[in-house]
Amino acid sequence: MPNKKNKTCKKLLQKAVALITAFALLPFSATFAIAETTTTPTLPTNVTGNQGISVFTTEITVLDQAEIVEVFVDQLDGISQINLAITLNNTVVSYSMNLTQDGMLIHTFDTGGTVSIIASTNDAGQGTAVLTILTESPFAVEEPVVEEITEEVEEPVEAEEAEEAEESVEAEEAEEAEEPVEAEEAEEELEEVEEDTEEEADEENGADGVFEGSAPSHEGNLLTLEVTVEGGYIVDITVLSHGDTEMFFNLAAPVVISSIIAAQSTDVDIVSGATYTSNAIIESVNSALGQ
Repeated sequence: MPNKKNKTCKKLLQKAVALITAFALLPFSATFAIAETTTTPTLPTNVTGNQGISVFTTEITVLDQAEIVEVFVDQLDGISQINLAITLNNTVVSYSMNLTQDGMLIHTFDTGGTVSIIASTNDAGQGTAVLTILTESPFAVEEPVVEEITEEVEEPVEAEEAEEAEESVEAEEAEEAEEPVEAEEAEEELEEVEEDTEEEADEENGADGVFEGSAPSHEGNLLTLEVTVEGGYIVDITVLSHGDTEMFFNLAAPVVISSIIAAQSTDVDIVSGATYTSNAIIESVNSALGQ
């Protein structure tokens, strides 16, 4: 069995690797202010699903650089695993299920707001978890201003005037030689190009509007949503009703919906741990769009 000193070294090494990985995503000119918090929440019996408890909340302001939040599971007492989720303005942005001791969860933010960490467990007994939370706030180092000194070389006035006169004569000769284009013919050609472009855009983009679709989810519960199409592009997806557990719905819906809108396609990845809800959203969008 490893002794206490070896376990402590292992945790420090894990945190160092996590910091190096997070910093690799940021510019080398960034400087970091790091805040560390340790919390020991007690998780009641069978705290699962929508009953997860908030163990940490903070406000972040993202300026020129991204901000990083990391959660380390230092110790578990009375329970064998813990579920962690990171939310931004009450929307889940990162999560990990069934973390054991020495596990971790990291998220990099590119927008500011209220950040919370939600904890729960699937174990039957009551227990506690010792969590270390690091918040890294990078700020850009001001780049030094480099002054360029340019030496002006004065050209002879006579040579410059002669060159300008020659260019003027060449321009006049080119204008006289150019045959005028009939304005009416040019306008007709422009109208034909615009009409062809509009027809191609209409064929490619399809009809606009708000379309409703449904698909079965977990245990046959029906999930219904609306898809808004503008200019041939999916601009919004709103879930009207569902019967899934709130925790799994909140894990899947923001990720799958934003992925569909970004890809303009339903060929996106499902969220691990929320497979039924992910597939129901994808199939409902396909139903709404008649695919």
